[in-house]
Amino acid sequence: MLAFGSGYDQCNQLFIVPDSKAHDNHQIVTNPQNIDIDLTNIASISLGVQQSAYITTDGRVFGIGDDRKFSLGTNFATNLKVPHEIVFSETPGCKFVTLQCGKDYSIYLTDRGTIIICSDLFQKKRKPQIINFIKSPKKFARCWDLPIVINAEGEATVFETKNKAIKPFKLPFAGIKDICYIQPKPCHGFTNHTFLILFKDGTIFANGFLNGNNPNFIKLKFLEENDKIVQICSGYFHFVALSENGIVYTCGINEQGELGTGNYIGSYTFVPLLSLRNHFIVQIDAGYFHSTFLSSEGRVFSCGFNFYRQLVQCSALSSIPIPTEICISGPFTFVTCGANSTMIFKNWIPSTGNDMNTTQLMEKINKCKNRKKQLQQKIGEVEQKIKDVNDQLQESQVQLNNLIKSSQPAVANSLENTIQSLEEKEFFLIKENEALKSINFQLKEQVKSKTALSSYLEDQTQIIGPSQLSDFETISEISNNSVYVISKVIHIPTRNLYTRKTLNLYDISVDVFQQFLKECDFLRNIKHLCVANIYGFSFLNDDNCKPTIIFEYLPQLLSSVIENGNIGPTRICVIVAEIILGMRYTHSFQVIHRDLRPQNIMLTETYHAKICNFGLAACLDLNKTLSQNVGTFDYMSPEVADGRSYGQPTDVYSFGVLLFYMITKKVPSFQVKENTELIRSLLPPNIPQFVLSIIENCWRRDPESRPTFDQIYQIFKHNSFKIFEGVDEHFIFERIEEIELFEQMCPNEEEDM
Repeated sequence: MLAFGSGYDQCNQLFIVPDSKAHDNHQIVTNPQNIDIDLTNIASISLGVQQSAYITTDGRVFGIGDDRKFSLGTNFATNLKVPHEIVFSETPGCKFVTLQCGKDYSIYLTDRGTIIICSDLFQKKRKPQIINFIKSPKKFARCWDLPIVINAEGEATVFETKNKAIKPFKLPFAGIKDICYIQPKPCHGFTNHTFLILFKDGTIFANGFLNGNNPNFIKLKFLEENDKIVQICSGYFHFVALSENGIVYTCGINEQGELGTGNYIGSYTFVPLLSLRNHFIVQIDAGYFHSTFLSSEGRVFSCGFNFYRQLVQCSALSSIPIPTEICISGPFTFVTCGANSTMIFKNWIPSTGNDMNTTQLMEKINKCKNRKKQLQQKIGEVEQKIKDVNDQLQESQVQLNNLIKSSQPAVANSLENTIQSLEEKEFFLIKENEALKSINFQLKEQVKSKTALSSYLEDQTQIIGPSQLSDFETISEISNNSVYVISKVIHIPTRNLYTRKTLNLYDISVDVFQQFLKECDFLRNIKHLCVANIYGFSFLNDDNCKPTIIFEYLPQLLSSVIENGNIGPTRICVIVAEIILGMRYTHSFQVIHRDLRPQNIMLTETYHAKICNFGLAACLDLNKTLSQNVGTFDYMSPEVADGRSYGQPTDVYSFGVLLFYMITKKVPSFQVKENTELIRSLLPPNIPQFVLSIIENCWRRDPESRPTFDQIYQIFKHNSFKIFEGVDEHFIFERIEEIELFEQMCPNEEEDM
């Protein structure tokens, strides 16, 4: 059993003999050094920021490093250069079973279920905090900033500080396997606490910067099929996750290359490390700004910040953005990181405080070795077959040459013709194969779209009763007016997020209720990527259950996003295209929306537009005319305002107002709509002429002279939807092609409306 350490060792936390030649002038271990500790008697070890500790097989604990702030819990307010046993008078006769060292704290667990926290974060006196109120504590999360305890039921308690006092709070989950945490960092846009939670079933939930700086939790979906996460860890600004299939995923800030993606560009979603695809990774860990990976073959890779030589690399570069094998040979069995240091081990694995014990890890390694052996055997068999075929070809060639030499031209010619024929067949087969590959690619694209289509069409709308509505828990309010409350809700049994729209009235009139029924009926029958998808609805109206519609999760209103300026010009172009395509599809059902405005356009998490609020929509009967005054005045067409008959052109008029608003953030007055010069003066100077023409044509007083949504779409498409200069045309048309392909395969249900 051997251990090696490398990196920042100012407080001797790497267990390396002090004042040795191993350190440079800045107390950095530039070349990995053998650590002089007896691993046969050590059950687990933890590296903190400036302190480290280990538990022996007989349940004693020893610490080394900086204890001036009582971050270890010894009686010595000094820097410990050799390991000292840590004993607490408050827990006589107890044995220690696990521990965790972080930034300015250490936390210990005894065999009697007592938790001991040592830090001057909680009080200036050098006294431990004794915690006994947690039932059946099992392990500590690997977090730098806060102690977090997970019990046998998978419940997690977080200990934060306030005015030098412990302030524990319990996360509202059970079944937790592990947790990672990153503090708010406003300079990087992290304005909320970010928790990454791994559940025992392998699912991942997160909040904070992984949910748009939202404190609420969402389920993360980034895994390949038939895979699940088995381990997570965090640095100061980044997360690392390991799947059951040995695939590594990273996300977060990447200023030092700690994500291992080969560049220094951060990611707020998990991405797989393609550079490690040829290795089955069995264990991961992370320091402040570096990450380490252990493969099933016992090879260790590292990436990130290397100023303190914590990557155990031959290179003296200050950072390495791609996982690179360390400079000493293995095989290794375990790796752990301090804030700016790394320790690697041969023939030793912690027996406590580790999610994967020695037996499990060795079984996994042996399984990978057997898999590799089987693959090598198959490769050998294939190579032998190739050799046999080559031998036959060479033998045939020799026979041909002998026939030619023996003056048998007829037979030789026959063989040559056969070979030529085979070569021609080979040529055509290659061409046919290329054609088949092309067809296969097209089919794959169609399958992708059909999968999206089936997710819409197969999701049958449900009628929801009071007991089912109680399964939806309110997370936050999106919008509230005199008629409706729109909320973000979570479906407790599945943990899926939805948007809930509930009538906000005690006395619901017949007219309002009819609008509600009309919206339910319309959304139940129409399925489109640019129209809100309905999950279910409830007709009941009593104290416990108001008329309610459950939509797909749509977290924000277009009006809010435009007003706050949280959206770029390319995304505005995409939203305009989605509204046009959604309205074109709606009109194909002979339906008039009658209230098209920003408050009735909701956006997905990725800012895709969905038209909603069809409560005022009307089905157009070609034998009848509509004259009822409905809608919102600022977006209302002249014919509706005057009480004249109207049809689908009234939606076109409203779209012109909506387009003007999205460009200028202003709702035009009646005088503006009637004056071309005023329109031009209020639009940005670089807006192209075709946009001005569309707005003017949408606002024509004669409804019959206004363009249809199909004509509007064709004009925009002809001009590449370039409302603004410098937009990403490829991004815009990629979304348009996706919607058009969906429409081609989506059955037209006009007859059922």
